[in-house]
Amino acid sequence: MRRTGMGARLFRWLGRAGVAWLAGIVALLLGWSVASSAEPVSVNRNSGQGFVVTHRGNCYVILPHHVHGDRLSLSLSAGAPPVIGQAWVFEMFAPGTDLSIGIVTGGMEGRCTDAFAELPQEIDALVSADGAVSVVVVSDTGVVRRMPGHVGDLSYETMLVDLEASDTGTGIARGTSGALVFAGDTAVGMVVRAFGRQRAEALRMDAIVSRLDRLLEGALDPIEVVPTPVGTADGTGSGAALGIVGLATAIAACSAEPVTPEASCWSMASGVGPLLVPPETLPLVIEIEVGGGDVTAVRSVRLRAGVDGDSATIPQTVLVERQVRTGTGGQSSWLSFGRGDMSPLGTLRVDNGAAPRTRALRLTILDAWAPALPMRLDSIEIR
Repeated sequence: MRRTGMGARLFRWLGRAGVAWLAGIVALLLGWSVASSAEPVSVNRNSGQGFVVTHRGNCYVILPHHVHGDRLSLSLSAGAPPVIGQAWVFEMFAPGTDLSIGIVTGGMEGRCTDAFAELPQEIDALVSADGAVSVVVVSDTGVVRRMPGHVGDLSYETMLVDLEASDTGTGIARGTSGALVFAGDTAVGMVVRAFGRQRAEALRMDAIVSRLDRLLEGALDPIEVVPTPVGTADGTGSGAALGIVGLATAIAACSAEPVTPEASCWSMASGVGPLLVPPETLPLVIEIEVGGGDVTAVRSVRLRAGVDGDSATIPQTVLVERQVRTGTGGQSSWLSFGRGDMSPLGTLRVDNGAAPRTRALRLTILDAWAPALPMRLDSIEIR
């Protein structure tokens, strides 16, 4: 199509991606919003779709397994205006369910604001047979397209969506797998298969949430998933640095014996080797002396754990507390400093902007990503 006048000059000046960015800004100003219960994204230059959510300090991307196949590294693009990010798949539910989850490693921080906990755990009150829905697709340049339709059939874990006929010929096309299905402003499903251009099968959002909730809470049966080599996402494998760093000066106490004597809390602190504790010893409590025992302001705690294939797992939920005083009888009182989930790539950062002053911190590792395996921890950094 030939472009003339101001439109042609604008296209030449901005380029294709720039026009998409400008269209996104206009859409926001005019109130053409994408539903807020989940952020849809394009995956691997429009090979498919997915969506991102945040959960306990980490950003996750959720998508059909067949969209990425054997490729675990993902590029992401969000719309209105376009933002580019990167992710790494760390768990797959295929072949039983066409579902995968990845950890977002960069670029999406400002867009990953919708909470996993706010996704619907039950959609029967939101959708019904013949109920109105829409399918939202994001292009690799950030253009968001919403296609109206209705529910053709609703089963225990899936739904069929029939799109309305369009004069422009829009419909299900290559790269639509993973697109979100919305009822109003709530994401109620994710497209996993197409039947022609007007009908699609979608996984129900409550079925997705049920599986991922068990995974993120450490209650998933290992036979439900196919584990992936997450330690190679950044090229580091299991080679995280060992020891205690920064304001951390000594391990004062450790609540569990290690798998072997060489894998104790104190071995980790001295850099001899990583901490390895048996799975039945969790929760694990580690007390750390800060600032040589002097009252010291602390702003940040960082943990790192090397991912070691099938032989060990890494911490998941970690509670950080600070010592506020030493009571009579040698007992300590503790106040919350913060908490978070270690990413599946083996990193966790817990910040406290108030920078409270303390002589010691207490880490409680509540659970691990793979509860049946020994848990590994490589370093503790306090700043």
